[in-house]
Amino acid sequence: MRGFEIIGILFWVWMIIECLRREKPGTMQKALWLLLVILVPDIGSLIYFLCRVVR
Repeated sequence: MRGFEIIGILFWVWMIIECLRREKPGTMQKALWLLLVILVPDIGSLIYFLCRVVR
């Protein structure tokens, strides 16, 4: 079980870093994506991954 928790945390951190790198600085879209990923870590990270990284 501990392994899934670590993988989940690493995925969450990766999505935060990707959001900071990919989105244009100073835009409302970047702030909204960051809020989603940080406040709702599991679902927010998955949504960001599917919408922005895998396109």
